[in-house]
Amino acid sequence: MINLNDLDAEIVYPLKWTYKVIGLDRDAISAAVEKCITKEYTFDFSNVSSGGKYQSFKVEVWVETEKERLDFFNRLAAHPAIARII
Repeated sequence: MINLNDLDAEIVYPLKWTYKVIGLDRDAISAAVEKCITKEYTFDFSNVSSGGKYQSFKVEVWVETEKERLDFFNRLAAHPAIARII
């Protein structure tokens, strides 16, 4: 029997990667993304929380390497305007 938890998915670069960013204010989130993503990207509304407090947005960008993908993730995650990133 193969245990799928023991297998690592291979990501082949370059590829378009999607981050889902969540925060309180669209303008602040947009400014954070602009500061953190240093190349062309798309920024689209995704959802609003059931209580209306949080908004989520889909950010798509072409990444060349795993390092670049993780750098973008870490920059976004560290920004105070972003409450959560998936």
